[in-house]
Amino acid sequence: MWNSEAISAADQKLHESYRCLIKLNWQINYLSRGTDVGFDSESAREIIFFTIKHSCMKKYLLLFALMAVSVVLSTSVTAAGITRKDSTKMAPANPTQDIPVAGTFATGVFNGTLDVIQFTRVGRQIYAVGSLTGTLTDLAGNTIGTVTSQQVQLPVSQISSSCDILHLDLGPLDLNLLGLVVHLDEVVLDITADAGPGNLLGNLLCTITHLLDGPGSIIAIINILNHILGAL
Repeated sequence: MWNSEAISAADQKLHESYRCLIKLNWQINYLSRGTDVGFDSESAREIIFFTIKHSCMKKYLLLFALMAVSVVLSTSVTAAGITRKDSTKMAPANPTQDIPVAGTFATGVFNGTLDVIQFTRVGRQIYAVGSLTGTLTDLAGNTIGTVTSQQVQLPVSQISSSCDILHLDLGPLDLNLLGLVVHLDEVVLDITADAGPGNLLGNLLCTITHLLDGPGSIIAIINILNHILGAL
């Protein structure tokens, strides 16, 4: 944007250019009668060109330069504003995705990540159904196999909640990976949110808190847990 001084300067140059055009129009009319005052048509064209070049063009170029600077500054400010706006809208990482998972087997270790897909139950036990990806490494550090998107069910061993955080302990679990019995360590999952009008995730955390405080049914708790996954 232009400040008041830049606007005043541009306005002055515009008026000067306008006066220049009026003067130039008078000169053209006068010189067009060149044969009456001793000028031939070629001389008249040269004088007109000289007048345009040295009287008006400097004023036009200065006005154009002021306008160009304004456009550059305005574009820079707009671009910076868009960058700041975009940066403030970056979504936080989903805490139920890419959860670090570690485990051991007789001759090595397992390291990978878990993506929680949904919650289900078997009787009164709640399970987190997830997709497991990782690498099996022997004690010498050599990779002996990889696991990609293998579905697993980890028991929810502990669940606690308030209106701003949901805490889940998943596992531990023994499972067969590529013919090896791997013991997965416990996975800790924390989901945070702010409760309040329009904050779906925070309100869902409050709902599950009330269910855990009272005689809430397993089915109701699982339904809310799956709604929380959908809100992330």
